[in-house]
Amino acid sequence: MGVFDEILTAIRKKQTQDVLTLIAAPAAESWRGNIVSGEQAEWIQGRGLEGLPEALRPALRQELGKTVWQRPTLLTLSVGGDVYQVFWDRAVGRPRAIVLGGGHISQPLVEMLAMLEFAPTVVDDRPEFANPCKFPRAAHIVCQPFQKALLQLDIDVDSVVVIVTRGHRYDLECLRAMLGKEVRYLGMIGSRRRVRGIMAMLKAEGVAAELLDGIHTPIGLDIGAETPAEIAVSIVAEIISTVRNASGQALYRQQEEQHG
Repeated sequence: MGVFDEILTAIRKKQTQDVLTLIAAPAAESWRGNIVSGEQAEWIQGRGLEGLPEALRPALRQELGKTVWQRPTLLTLSVGGDVYQVFWDRAVGRPRAIVLGGGHISQPLVEMLAMLEFAPTVVDDRPEFANPCKFPRAAHIVCQPFQKALLQLDIDVDSVVVIVTRGHRYDLECLRAMLGKEVRYLGMIGSRRRVRGIMAMLKAEGVAAELLDGIHTPIGLDIGAETPAEIAVSIVAEIISTVRNASGQALYRQQEEQHG
C-alpha cells in the first residue's frame, strides 16, 4: 500500500494522519513518510522515518518533539552545514464533536456542526431527547448517563467537546470527567456567576490552574446571542476560531490595526 492509499484509509477510519515530505535537500533526494499519530509519538521514538536520509533523522525527530502542529508547516533544518526543508501537513478525518446534553441549544448546534463536516455525537440520559427524530444529522446518539458514556466514547486530540446539559450537577459531572483529556476544544455553558462558582469549587478540590484555563466557559463568542440558534452560532464560531487558531476578532478591526 502506497503513502496516499494509507492516508485515505486513515481518513476513512476518522484517524489523524501526519504527513512529512522532504522538499529540499543538498542532493537530489526525495522522501515522503506518513504515520497515524496525532502526537508524532512514533517519529519521536525513532520509528516511521525509514527511507529518510540518516543524517537528518535526529534533527527532524527533535524538531517534531518540541513543535505542536497547528497548521501546515515548513520545517527548515541545518545538519552539518547542509540545509533540508521538510513540509509537515496533517490529514484529519471527519473530526468528532461530542455534544453532552440534548436540549434546545443542542439541536441547532448539531445541525451546524454537521454542516461544517464534523461528526456529531449527542449524549443524553433521557430517551425523549437522545433520539434520531430530534437529531437527524447526528452521526451517533448515545442514551446513557453522562459519566458512563464518557468512559466509552472515543475522544481524541482532534475532538471538540461541548457541555450543554440541563443543569449544574450534570455540567459539573461532565467537566470533571473531561479534565485532563487532551482535546481540540472543550466548552461549557453557564452564566458568569455560575461559572465562577464551578471554577472556585474545582480549584478548592486541587484541580491545576492550567487545566481550568483551557476550558471555554462561559461558552461562545460575544455576539449578543439570545435564542437557542443564536447561542449555537456563537458556540460554533468559537469552535472554528479555536480549531483554526484565529483571533475571533472582526475582520475590519484587524484591518484598522494593520493600517493604523
